[in-house]
Amino acid sequence: MGKRYKMFVEILRKVFHLSGLVVLVGYTFLLNYFGARVAILVLTGLLLLLLEIERIRLDHKPRIA
Repeated sequence: MGKRYKMFVEILRKVFHLSGLVVLVGYTFLLNYFGARVAILVLTGLLLLLLEIERIRLDHKPRIA
């Protein structure tokens, strides 16, 4: 694999891990402006969406014979 590809993969990995901060900031925003019930509801919806995306990703993963 090329050096550029490895760098691209590393950047994607960093972006993925930094996305956790977005969830934390979003939760804090929702908690302060809308209350705990709305914040938990939104996070639950986000969790369900991400679980469904993961299920679809695993179902359509190419199988090696």
